[in-house]
Amino acid sequence: MVSLSSCVRAALRSLYPGLRMLQFTPRRIFGLLPVLTVCLLIALGYIAIVVVTLVPMLAAKPFWATVLLLLVHCILVLLLWSYAAVVLVDPGHVPATWSFARLGWPLELRGSPEARDFVAKSDLSDAADGSERGMLVEGLRFVPNDKVNLPAVVLMRNRFNRYRYCSKCLIYKPDRAHHCSALERCVLKMDHFCPWTNNTVGFYNHKFFVQFLYYGFMACLVTAVLSFPAIVQRLSMEISDEQTREFVIVILGLIGWIVCVIFAFALLFFAAFHTYLVLRNRTTIETYEATDPTTALVLEAFDLGPRANWKSVFGGHVWAWILPVWSRHHRGDGISWETRVHREAFV
Repeated sequence: MVSLSSCVRAALRSLYPGLRMLQFTPRRIFGLLPVLTVCLLIALGYIAIVVVTLVPMLAAKPFWATVLLLLVHCILVLLLWSYAAVVLVDPGHVPATWSFARLGWPLELRGSPEARDFVAKSDLSDAADGSERGMLVEGLRFVPNDKVNLPAVVLMRNRFNRYRYCSKCLIYKPDRAHHCSALERCVLKMDHFCPWTNNTVGFYNHKFFVQFLYYGFMACLVTAVLSFPAIVQRLSMEISDEQTREFVIVILGLIGWIVCVIFAFALLFFAAFHTYLVLRNRTTIETYEATDPTTALVLEAFDLGPRANWKSVFGGHVWAWILPVWSRHHRGDGISWETRVHREAFV
């Protein structure tokens, strides 16, 4: 009989491929502080819009109060859902088939500390040719970059026009992958590391991050607009000893309203910026890389047009644009990418 936990894990794997639970290392525990801060800010906003504004409104205007409560809670569910997905879903890792051990080491790393460390950990030093100081050992091949047989076509190159590689992960990088110092590994289609989510935004959770920005802005905007008159009215009332507790709640609501006003402007900027990136099929890192003319030419090849770019991140159905669940991407798997020009123009 299949256990309930197995069914839950299977459902999570289908909804969020690569789902990872946070490892409770000292670094991860410290990284949870910003996550708890975000939850606290959401709670303050909830007090402002629901406890201080809409619940008291039920007595005077029950219909509109009920409608607004349903709207607010729908936004809240989507906000928390998308935030949890950003925090928990693995952004994507480079497969082991891209490792130096499988494909051969770049010549630039011959005799490097990374190579020596690899030999030491592999316990192959005794098999080495002494003339090469332990570098030429069985299973450790140094090959020219243009002779490396990568598992997929790669368009992006480094400044020496060679395949990009990571000397820390000991792998060749697929297109749009970069090394994340926070996760200490390379991430597929890395956008940036976000301390507020204690995770890196990459191929598998990029959609959820942008949705979190959208729903966060919507929640802040609704709270800022609707709560202000109610909070001002409540603060102007005379406070008696019996109403001290209620006054504390109103003060918390005022703090939540101030937080929502501030974050409404901030999230509007970030949401607009990341919408622009999605429509251009770029990441934050790639906006800086585009200053190099050669790299910019390759990045332009990934731009399939606004409609196709949007679907490549959010999926092809409207429900997938709204719900923070994984939908089958029409273009790209994090490794190989469709381009609007022939690959032979770059290879």
